[in-house]
Amino acid sequence: MLLVAPQAQAATRQVGIDIPVQWYADDSGQMTLDRFAALPADQLATTRQIPSFGYSRKTWWLRSELPGTWFAGEPRWLQLGPSFVDHLTIYYRPLGSDAPWAQRTFGDRGGARESDLHYRESVLILPPPLTAAGYPAMRWSFACRAPAL
Repeated sequence: MLLVAPQAQAATRQVGIDIPVQWYADDSGQMTLDRFAALPADQLATTRQIPSFGYSRKTWWLRSELPGTWFAGEPRWLQLGPSFVDHLTIYYRPLGSDAPWAQRTFGDRGGARESDLHYRESVLILPPPLTAAGYPAMRWSFACRAPAL
């Protein structure tokens, strides 16, 4: 489950329910972020449910967009769960940007747990997009990779 919320208690939005998510199952485990980002929409499945794939040896790639209007100039928290996900890598950057992807790694079997908060589930705090004068895209794009063991 991925949740997006502001720092203080406020409306919570769930990736998959409130935010459509596209996904791709990589049977080989060899797909790269650049190859996934280049996949046309017709090669991805889209869901309006919380992504749940059960136990699998596949690598699952997910992508979605967070509208800049949801930030209202404030950071937003991306809560990553459940807490028993083995390995999860989040890549993010402003939508439409050619900047390098920021990468964060989470999971209970990973060597590093890069959570921004000390909490039972991992939390990634996303900074708000910059103003239009310095930042043309007003959305964040993110991709998740959950590889098999």
